[in-house]
Amino acid sequence: APGVRLPADIDPDDVLDGARVLYVRLQEAWAARDTQSLVPFTTPEMLRLLRERAAAAPQPVAVHILLLDATLSGFEQQGTEETVEVTFSALMSHNNEPPDRIREIWRFTRGQDGDGHWRLDDILEHEEEE
Repeated sequence: APGVRLPADIDPDDVLDGARVLYVRLQEAWAARDTQSLVPFTTPEMLRLLRERAAAAPQPVAVHILLLDATLSGFEQQGTEETVEVTFSALMSHNNEPPDRIREIWRFTRGQDGDGHWRLDDILEHEEEE
C-alpha cells in the first residue's frame, strides 16, 4: 500500500488476504452470536468486548457480504509486537434489507504470544456510508 512500509518478511498481499478471510469469518461468527469461534482470531480484550456486545444484542442476524475491499493503512512495531491497520470497504446486507456501504478500520496484532498469528485487536473506526 502506498505510504505503508512493512518489514521485508511481511508480504502485504498475504496480510490483506488473511485480513479479508478474517473479516468474513468474524462477520459470520458475529451474525450467529458465536463468540466462542472467535477465540483464535481475537485478542482477549477484543473477545471480551465482542462478548459484551453479543450479550446486549443476543438475537442472531443474517449477514451477506456482497463486496469487500481491503487496503493496508498502517503498520507499527514495538519490540516483538507488530500491528497492522486494514481499512475495509464493504457492501453488506443484514436480514435481507437493502445493503449498506460500510467503512471500517481494523487493527490486527501479533507477537505477544509468539505463535505468529494475526488477531483482531480493535475496530478503530466504523461508519455506514449513504
